Amino acid sequence: MLVTPLHSDEWNRPVLVNRGWVPSTWRSDTQFRQQWETSGTVSLEAVTRVSEDPSSFVPQNNPKTGEWFWIDIPTMATAVGLPADTPLVEVGCNFCLCVIAENARHCL
Repeated sequence: MLVTPLHSDEWNRPVLVNRGWVPSTWRSDTQFRQQWETSGTVSLEAVTRVSEDPSSFVPQNNPKTGEWFWIDIPTMATAVGLPADTPLVEVGCNFCLCVIAENARHCL
């Protein structure tokens, strides 16, 4: 899954944005990553989410390699240098994903 740390002017703090699942090949595609790495102000529609309890069939997350299979907000936040109480939001539509991708740095 692709999670992007952003700073929220409305909340005056960082937030994690769950942008959904992406192909694993995107991690190693430097040209693709550089294409989407921009800065600026973005606007998005999202809902807040809480951490998940994975079932026994879900692999364990690997913060050292940045591989996330389920939402563990405190661990995800600290892995990118944010406070453990950083909120996570999930974008609500494909259009929102495009807006974020065009205007924000992402954390793979």
